[in-house]
Amino acid sequence: MLTLLFSPMLAYFLMLITIVILASIGVDVRTIDTLTLTVVYLQCIWIVQLIRVLKSKPKKERTN
Repeated sequence: MLTLLFSPMLAYFLMLITIVILASIGVDVRTIDTLTLTVVYLQCIWIVQLIRVLKSKPKKERTN
């Protein structure tokens, strides 16, 4: 639950790091769409979290 709440902040920081890397290799900063980049990172983070939950081991049922 906590990682779900922090995923927008993580996506924002990943976007900032990507912008810094792209600007340092010579890409024009004005041509980069930061909103789209943030949304793509956010979707990737949520998909990875969903796959981790779905692949986790199901809890064993207790038998009395």
